[in-house]
Order: sequence, then C-alpha cells, then structure tokens
Amino acid sequence: MATKNKGGRPPRAPGEKMTRLSVMLRPMYREALDLLAREQRTSISQALENVLAQALRPVLVEGKNVLQLGGIMAMYDDGTLGGKISRLDHQPYKTPEEQHAHDAWWKSRHLIDPDEMRAEPKYQPRLRMLFDMIAETYKMGSSADFCATMFAEAIRQQEAGIGLDHLFRYEDDAGFEYLFNLSDYFHPDAIRPE
Repeated sequence: MATKNKGGRPPRAPGEKMTRLSVMLRPMYREALDLLAREQRTSISQALENVLAQALRPVLVEGKNVLQLGGIMAMYDDGTLGGKISRLDHQPYKTPEEQHAHDAWWKSRHLIDPDEMRAEPKYQPRLRMLFDMIAETYKMGSSADFCATMFAEAIRQQEAGIGLDHLFRYEDDAGFEYLFNLSDYFHPDAIRPE
C-alpha cells in the first residue's frame, strides 16, 4: 500500500542552507507555478526549484554543467576570505570588480602562505590587507597590476619592520596616493578572526 504524500518541502540535507531570492514574474508564470505546486503537493519554492533543476540540467557554461558549477560556487560561499578567493578562481563569468579582484589576487598569490587560505587567525592580516587594497584600487580606477605591486611593497616593508608605526604610502601613475596603516593589519592586537 502506497503512503500518502503529506506535501511540503522534503527535509534538508544536513548542513544545507536555503537562500532567499525575490523575482518578478508575469502573472501567467506565477499561476503556472502555483498549479505545478498543487499538482506536486509541494510549495511554490520547491516547484520552482524542481523546474530549475530540470531546465538547467543540460545547460553548459564554458563546457561545464551549470548545476555542478552552482554547487561549487555555493560550497565556496562560506564567508571566509579564503572562500572568497576560491570562488573568484572558479567563477566562470566575473563582473569588472570581480575580474579586478581575481587579477590582483592572481598576481599577489605568491606572497600568501597556503595556510592563509584556511583563514587561520594568525594568517589573516595579509588577506585582509590585500582585499582592502583590491577594494580601494578598484574604486579609484587603478589597475590590478598596480594593486599587486603596492601589496608586494607593503609586505616587503612589513617584513623589514618598516611602517608598522606609521602609514604606508604608495602613489599610482595618476598621482593618487593610497594610505594604509600597517599596524591595523600586523599589530598583534589587530590579528582577529574573520
């Protein structure tokens, strides 16, 4: 004897998170989703997720299945700086800001200890400084190459013990001066978890 479907969303897998997405739909699609949800005895959200899963199954992005890419991107969306970098490395399409961040990271990666990717508190200062520099150089229109060069010089000064008690100054080709207080990153009290 078959058991009766109680409806509703099936239980989530352990650790699975849901995200909220607001969309605007034409009334006919909204009604169609409602009818599908009633037919499947589930929520509109679950009916939409089912439709998306079926529709996206054959779709490829840069030769890779879009659902698999989505799973990889979600896996790296853990809120850590290491996760942010991994996401940038694996994301097929990037906004100009993401491309700037990726390029600056790629040119600076040799200065980051692999342990920093695991975001251990004692290794976060370089990652935090790099991401601050990436954000500032993007806003001001400086190149990713410039950002990587500036980061390398800041690391050189930090390793030499220069600048820990004053501002690190670095100027781009247009004459804009960037200022960073290295003690905000490398002073023992500044080393904090993400």
